[in-house]
Amino acid sequence: MGSGITDTDTFGVSLGILLQTIINGIMLGSIYALVALGLTLIYGILKIPDFAHGALYMVRPYFSFLVITSLLVEQKASIRLTTADRGYIMETGRITLAGRAQDLLQDEKVKRAYPGL
Repeated sequence: MGSGITDTDTFGVSLGILLQTIINGIMLGSIYALVALGLTLIYGILKIPDFAHGALYMVRPYFSFLVITSLLVEQKASIRLTTADRGYIMETGRITLAGRAQDLLQDEKVKRAYPGL
């Protein structure tokens, strides 16, 4: 047991995964805040909980969620494959590659699909 800083904490989770989880939590929390703000504005104006008008304010958080999840898929794939035993690669709803996670990390098709690996 050294006193230096290592790349894992006491629970064996890498600091990169911890940082990614914190960032994901902040982004998801901001989406929830947008939803709450939209519903609060409608309630403040109309003085009734009108979820039909609140749906209009749901468009922005939903769009933000779609953009965030589409931009971060490569980062999550690399994290998941480094910590998993087996992996499955899906394209258009079908499994196209399956096997040990370490083998998938070395596969040329996976490296072309996920340039960050």
